[in-house]
This record gives sequence, C-alpha cells and structure tokens, in this order.
Amino acid sequence: MKPLREPIAHDVATVHLLTVERARFDGPYHHHEALELTLIRAGSGVRVIGGEAASFATGDLVLVPPRVPHVWWSRGAPGAASALVLHLSLPPALRALPELRGLSGLFDAQARPAALHGRLHAIVATELQALAACQGLERLGRALALLGRIVGAASGVTWLAAASRGGVVDADDTRLGRLLGWIHRAHAQPLTVAEAARRLSVSPASFSRAFHRRVGRPFTVYVNDVRIAQACLLLREARRPIAEIARRCGFPTLGHFHRQLARRTGLGPRAYQRQFARRP
Repeated sequence: MKPLREPIAHDVATVHLLTVERARFDGPYHHHEALELTLIRAGSGVRVIGGEAASFATGDLVLVPPRVPHVWWSRGAPGAASALVLHLSLPPALRALPELRGLSGLFDAQARPAALHGRLHAIVATELQALAACQGLERLGRALALLGRIVGAASGVTWLAAASRGGVVDADDTRLGRLLGWIHRAHAQPLTVAEAARRLSVSPASFSRAFHRRVGRPFTVYVNDVRIAQACLLLREARRPIAEIARRCGFPTLGHFHRQLARRTGLGPRAYQRQFARRP
C-alpha cells in the first residue's frame, strides 16, 4: 500500500514547467524525485501532501520536497481546474556548490512541505509565472533564485507536518491512492477501519498498522482531516447553517464538528466563517 511513483525526465531538463488545464483535479496519489512548486490558478478542493489533508482554493501555492506523496482532488462537479507546476531536479554534486548550499535542505530526507502566503506568496507566484517566458540556463537560474527567496524569507512560509515518504515501487502502489480517493468521495458517510480493511482484503489490525505507517497518521484522524478540509471550503464560500455544513461533511453532532475544527484551526465554526467568508 504505497503511493505511485511518477517518473520525470531529468536528462531532458533540470527544470520542468508544466501548465495543467483540466475539468477537475483527480490525479493519483504519487511521488517523484523532483522538488515541486505548485500554484493553483483555478479550482478548489482537498489536497493531500505527505498524508496531511487540507483545503485548497485558487491561489494556493505549496512547495513539495522530493519523494513526498501528494495529490489534489477537486470538489463538486467538473469545472475549471488549472495549475502551474515547477519540477526541479538537482544532483548532489550541484547542491554542494557554495552558492546553492542554502537550498540543499529542501532536498534532504527530512525536508518538510510548505504553504506560502502573504507578500512572499505574491512575489513567488509572479516569478513562477514569469518562468514560462524563458528557457535553458536562464530558467534554471531564475528557478534557483526563486527557491532562494523562499528559503531566505523571514515570514510568509507555513511549514506543514513532517511528511511521509514514498518507498520502493511495486505492483501494489495504486491501492493507497484508490483508498484515499474513496475516503475523499465518501467522507460524508460513516467510514470505519473494518470497511477500509475489507476493501483491501486485509485484517483491520493489519490495515491500521499499514495505513499509519504509509500515511503518517491513524485512519480516523485522516478521515477527520478530510472532513474538516471540506468543511473549511464550505465555511469560506457561503453563509450556510453550521448544522448543515457539519452534516454534509460527515460529522454526526455539532459538538464533534466544533471540537475537530478547533483542534485543527484554533477557531470554532462561526469564528472561522467570519474570518474567511468571501467579501461582497
């Protein structure tokens, strides 16, 4: 039960800049050997990075270290889904150059994902999009300078939880992605370890151990992470009744919803709604 490994053609270019245009984000839970910087140009839903589920919306900008599994899943009916994705592969010899030593930590096994915000977000998003107009050494140099801005920033970086890493690739890689996709689609329903284990044809005890090892958190914690990520989107988007949001996201009681939201955001539902509701 491992994330899928995505091959990247390092021999073609050190820097790859990809424009993703789809009806929805629905890719597999995967990892690769490149450092990734992803800017969401359009769309909203739930992203999972290193086993940590969180909501995303237009403007979301995250840095994903090598070998950290990740996926973006759109919410609701198909619509516009657009992203700009930078992949950067640096061999150890190049990372050892004095000018690049400050960036080497981004490629370490202990490197953590990060979400960017504030003024740093605006600068990085603008420079990332400007990379489309250059090629070759110019693109490489500007990409390295862009990462240098992130590493050297005094603020604007939120480091995410310590991430699980992808392992050796085998024929079983897609099972974890399918299971996480099932949780994403069925989060409003009662989800149990027993049902998840049955889907993988393993015992509940074996499933619980494998899930915690691969995702980095227990099954029930991950399910509540997904539900809260969905709830955060609903709280931001419209003035819905709190009870309706709780029900639509799979929480049986308002008290349970309040506790889970406060545990992850530090805010109750009404306070979160006031802070993030869209302005007219």
